[in-house]
Parts: sequence; structure tokens; C-alpha cells
Amino acid sequence: SIAFLVYALLIGRYIATQPKGEWSFFSWHPFLMICGFMGAMGIAAVTKKRGGYTNTKNHGTLSSVGLIMACIGMYIIYRNKDIHGRPHFTSNHAWMGIATMVCAFMPAMFGVVFLHPDFGQDKMNKSYRFAHKWCSRTAIIGAYVTGFLGLTKMTQDPLVLASYALPLMILAPFTLI
Repeated sequence: SIAFLVYALLIGRYIATQPKGEWSFFSWHPFLMICGFMGAMGIAAVTKKRGGYTNTKNHGTLSSVGLIMACIGMYIIYRNKDIHGRPHFTSNHAWMGIATMVCAFMPAMFGVVFLHPDFGQDKMNKSYRFAHKWCSRTAIIGAYVTGFLGLTKMTQDPLVLASYALPLMILAPFTLI
């Protein structure tokens, strides 16, 4: 769990200041997306694997915090485009981001209604749990790819690209398997 937090904070800040090395309003977008998906949701996935009531509740809380961070990150980029008079949703990064957000939102709502350990309507249903798990994994993979697509729009520096991708390749098995 510490590895996900360290990655999110350090790499999130590093990526957020590309390519000029300065913090701007836009910087909040990649920082919050990385902290939300790779940090909070990564920790949530690992926490759930430990099993038990408390870990399940912590998983839901961490996932929700990650989704809120990602929603704020989406607002930031939308507002930033408005500020600079740029059109919205014109790149593969943007459309992949929308698909990833939808894919993240669905298991969150589904988890609250059907799988919550206290009041879930069908918390023991294995098919629901399977769908929740795989939709969540798809969202996390989508976030990895979307982040890389966005980063390649900011820089082509192999060191910067590797600093984003290589730690994710190491952390991905802990999150996704």
C-alpha cells in the first residue's frame, strides 16, 4: 500500500509539472488523476484482497476517495480548456478518459447498492462480485493507458515516460491479479 501512495505522490507531482517543471492550474489534472486511480484505487484493490469486513469497508472508502479525486481532475481539465478557449474531447486521451471514468463510476455505484457489507442488496452474489471486480480492473487499466496517452501529448522524453510506466508495470500485478 505504501508503494502506491509513494508512486502517486512523487510521480504524480513529477508528471504534473511536465514539460516546463512548473506547477499550473492544469497540473492539478494529472496529479489528481494519478493520486485517484493509481494511489487511492490501487491501495483499495490491495486492501480488498486482504479480505474481511473492515478491509472491505476500507476498500469502498478508498475507492470512493479515488473516484472523487478523479472527478475533480476531470473538472480541472474541462475548466482549463474553457479558460484557454480550447475545444473539449478532441483526442484519444480525452475519449479514453471518459470511458475510464464511466468504467470507474459503474462499479462504485454498483458496489454501494449491491455489495456494501452492511446494506448491500445482494452482497453474496458471485456474479455481481465478479462483474464489479472486472469492471474495476478495466477502469484501472484504462487509467494507466489514458495517463500514458496524456503524458505523450506533453513530452516525448523517454526518461519521463519510463518514470510513469515502469513503476506501474511493477505495481500492476499487485492491483490486477
